[in-house]
Amino acid sequence: EEDRFTVGVEGPFAIREAGDSSRGAVLFQSNEGLPAGVATGDGGVFTIDGIDETFSEAIDIVPADSNVGVIINGEDFFGRVRIISQEHGFMAVVIIPVERYLCGVVYGEMGTGADTEALKAQAIAARNYALYEYKSRSSKPYHVKRTAASQVFVPMKAYPRKIVRAVNATCGVIMTYEQKLFKAYYSSTCGGRTASIEEVWDCLPQAVFTSVPCTYCAGSIYSEWKYKISKTALRRLLLDAGFKVGFVKRVVVPKRARGASGRARYVRIEIDDR
Repeated sequence: EEDRFTVGVEGPFAIREAGDSSRGAVLFQSNEGLPAGVATGDGGVFTIDGIDETFSEAIDIVPADSNVGVIINGEDFFGRVRIISQEHGFMAVVIIPVERYLCGVVYGEMGTGADTEALKAQAIAARNYALYEYKSRSSKPYHVKRTAASQVFVPMKAYPRKIVRAVNATCGVIMTYEQKLFKAYYSSTCGGRTASIEEVWDCLPQAVFTSVPCTYCAGSIYSEWKYKISKTALRRLLLDAGFKVGFVKRVVVPKRARGASGRARYVRIEIDDR
């Protein structure tokens, strides 16, 4: 969400009333595209440089075909783009078919260097995640973010063949547990053992997300890592956070603090207040 941003279109397009399809009432159209201009607004009403119209609440920018890019803040997106005017700014939401979205996720999460079978596995996991969010967030303005907060999505006009083949080869394939779709969390590296879901989030254990050993990421530079901090610097962080502490004696991991994966869920900081 931003209070203003630039928007442009690289070819023929129409601006329509926002709706469940791309067939809302036409508010504006052009066969020549739209040079990037600033969208500004206040109180739910907004304008876009280069268009002598005033829009309210939400509009859909609908390119004439999938090869016409919609430029948002200098970056090309391919698909229908919904501009939503909110109390404190704007939100831009790209609306595209799931399988095209998955190409952008597989490319964004893994690139083309991975083996084809790994890319297929990524496509299936990403499809689970996307469809679960689509279902659980059906009443929200958007379903997923384009960052690691959801899944990393890279918009492109055409994706590498290796990526497209991996997504197409798994088209429609999902994972279920007890005949139900589940949200497939994943990470690039687990350090030799995955964590159970209750170790990561404050929730009940789930059989599909139990800790298991893993040897596949042993060669990753992120498989093991260290972070060093002096007692003085740690004390300063605690003071800045509002804790009234003396000198830090040591940091320990209690036995009961370790989850099924062996990771510390919390640590105990021992303080000398003398």
